Amino acid sequence: MNRVDLETSLLQKIRGLSDDKLIELYDFADFLKSRSPTPNTPRKLSFVEFIRCSPLYGVEELELEREQSVCRSIEL
Repeated sequence: MNRVDLETSLLQKIRGLSDDKLIELYDFADFLKSRSPTPNTPRKLSFVEFIRCSPLYGVEELELEREQSVCRSIEL
């Protein structure tokens, strides 16, 4: 059975369920989702890792200028 046939079969079975059974099914799906971390979710970097991966890592001095006026022109 290919993926399209499987999805079609599952959708037909889900549509035939009563509201009570649908609620139980969604609750069970939420439970399963909370129990297992998804491998597709990338791991968040710690602050130190973020800084070390920065293209500015190792730069000793930055020359930054900031406009000090109260009103700045903004491109929209």
